[in-house]
Amino acid sequence: MEKWPLFIAIIVIIVLAIFALSAPKQNTSAKDFCNTDSDCVPASCCHSNSTVNKAFAPDCGKVFCTEECRTGTLDCGFGTIKCVNSKCTVLLRELK
Repeated sequence: MEKWPLFIAIIVIIVLAIFALSAPKQNTSAKDFCNTDSDCVPASCCHSNSTVNKAFAPDCGKVFCTEECRTGTLDCGFGTIKCVNSKCTVLLRELK
């Protein structure tokens, strides 16, 4: 009996298992999955208070934003973008 089909089936199962184990964690979707801070960008063009993976970045080419600094957003250094536990996250600075 030919052993190649069984060998190939086992290899396919191993490869699929590796992909399943390396997928983003349950609480993280592909839209906000990251490995490093540079994987993340603002989720909206103006006064963003959330982030997404750069593959899902909005097209801001024709968007005009006001120059105001809104608290609770990434405006004017009120917040920074970080990759925390493989999820793009906004860390807001505490105002005194």
